Amino acid sequence: MANIVTKAWRGLIDFGLLIRFSALGGTVILPLLGAATASRQLAGSQVSGLIGVAVAFHVFAYVLNDVVDLPTDRTEPRRAVFPLVRGTVRPWQALAFALLQVPLALALTAWLGGGGPAYAALGAGFALMAAYDAWGKRAPFPPLTDGVQGLAWGALVLYGATVVPGRPTSLTVVAVAFVVVFIVMANGVHGSLRDLANDLDCGVRSTAIMMGVRPQGATGLLIPRRLTWYAITLQVILIGITLWPLARNDFGYGPVAWGITLAAVLGLAVLSLRLLWTAASSAGDRQDMIAAGMLHLLVSLGSLVALFAPHVDGRVLAVLLGVYLAPLLTHSWLYDALRWAWRLRRAGALRGFLDDLALGLQLLIATARNRRRYPLATQAFRSAFTRVSASVRFGDLKPFLVVTRAQIDQFLAHGWGYTERRLQLLQQASDFPISGDGAEMLVDLRQRMEQVRQGPFEQVSNAIYRDSLYPVFQHVGQAFRNQVTGRQPFVLAVLSDMDPPPRRVCDVGCGAGILLGDVLEVYTHASGLGVDISHRMLGHAGHVLQAWRLDGRATLTNSDLRRLPFASGTFDFVMAMEVLEHVPNPLSGMGELARIVAPGGYLVTSIPVRDPAPTHLHVFDSVAEVLDMHRSAGLTVERRQVIEVAPEVPNVMVAARRGSGCPA
Repeated sequence: MANIVTKAWRGLIDFGLLIRFSALGGTVILPLLGAATASRQLAGSQVSGLIGVAVAFHVFAYVLNDVVDLPTDRTEPRRAVFPLVRGTVRPWQALAFALLQVPLALALTAWLGGGGPAYAALGAGFALMAAYDAWGKRAPFPPLTDGVQGLAWGALVLYGATVVPGRPTSLTVVAVAFVVVFIVMANGVHGSLRDLANDLDCGVRSTAIMMGVRPQGATGLLIPRRLTWYAITLQVILIGITLWPLARNDFGYGPVAWGITLAAVLGLAVLSLRLLWTAASSAGDRQDMIAAGMLHLLVSLGSLVALFAPHVDGRVLAVLLGVYLAPLLTHSWLYDALRWAWRLRRAGALRGFLDDLALGLQLLIATARNRRRYPLATQAFRSAFTRVSASVRFGDLKPFLVVTRAQIDQFLAHGWGYTERRLQLLQQASDFPISGDGAEMLVDLRQRMEQVRQGPFEQVSNAIYRDSLYPVFQHVGQAFRNQVTGRQPFVLAVLSDMDPPPRRVCDVGCGAGILLGDVLEVYTHASGLGVDISHRMLGHAGHVLQAWRLDGRATLTNSDLRRLPFASGTFDFVMAMEVLEHVPNPLSGMGELARIVAPGGYLVTSIPVRDPAPTHLHVFDSVAEVLDMHRSAGLTVERRQVIEVAPEVPNVMVAARRGSGCPA
């Protein structure tokens, strides 16, 4: 008896695998939703007939696909448990079983009393699905065959609207459009990533392969930006499809039902975007990517159910939710995905994503409002944001993006005019495009900088400081960040306390000359000298100061902080903003800076703490280490300000005064 039960159980499991029982709920809801768009009241016999047709269509679609793809599936380890691959079901048996579903669905349609439109929709669905199964992985342009499959499933929705009393409505169009786009995304993105390595080996054509996805390491994938943005575009279209009938209130919902439905749809939209982004960002770990992808599909399709929930009769809604969720409970991937989501929640990643989303919306509104008054700044922001993808971290966009909430708030309040003027100087001093191409160039440079992380000083100098793009990289960074990270306000505050005002100003590591220009613009009787190790940087700074009409009061010289070519006590005011971490021996560099400060003069520095950036040859461990370094050079720290430029990465600005004696 036990042996019979065991065999029956194994047979049941094999049958579930053969027909993809765990995915059945997603199919069954389609004709039910389609019927709900034409008639809010459905009899029990109609619901049963629709479910029967959906099951027949589902079996036809999946079993026929497995028969056609059997040669490929036999080389995919993940498919080894499937009955066709194991040989427990023969191909001709599976094919006969799949084809049997067509007359079964037609008989059920006759029982439901369907007319010509219902037969036409059902016939189109079967024909389109057969076309996809036959050529879907062999066509030269895979997104087209993804669309063919999407139309097949969309025809099942249309079938539901035509087989019941009533007639298709604008809501039918909404449901069909959603399903078509959803299937294009599910098959073209998630489906083609799942078995990518084996598909490549077997010469399969898929959307992911066409867009350049390739295996990386033992379990990872290298996903190009174009596929990430393709998926995000499809998701945004899905969100637009769900919001459109709500905006018009095609359902006729009352205020309470409308508000609850809108909140549910928006909540699921945000969650679906988060899950899609996480799936793309988890490409290095296949299991995490699959978990996020599965939950993304579940949530995305759930938004269509949420949209129609108040519109559907209560009994039909209960059946719809039951048939949607029950099959999912039989598959282990759901529990794996839920465990993964719980880890994500505990890590606080979801909360961080929502905060980032709120900031992104805030910036989007601000750029829309300021696009005419500050065209260059808004264009730079837009160009930067369009380059964010799974393969580019936010840190790579530091030249454009201010990286903490406080800094973004500061930028929104005070930074637009400052940034616009300094980007105008960039336009006058170079031919660098403030556009998507320009953003791409800066990201590429940032990634090259990663390759020389913690290298010898000469290697960094040759690879980065002599790069023709490095001056622009620094210019754009200063245009956005000098004011909002507090450098310019801090420097000007220190200068305002000096009596008499400085006459000789030196900026060591002057970069593009922006901060030196800020000082000379305010203190019109001062002369300035900019020092930098990069000849290319100095050439750019010369163009900037000339465009600023400050070149008559500023000179530039090429020198190394380790050996400054100036007599002791030459300058009243010396700046070295984010310089000392770039030299292998910052204590020696601090001694040189203190040496050239005149008695009674000031040295102002800006130094990041615990920031192992690519070109940082020394990483300071604490603010105390920075302050002690100033004191060890014989300087008195009179003012300091600490700004957190990233979590656990403070930047300390110090104003230190030299006494009347010689520096230690």
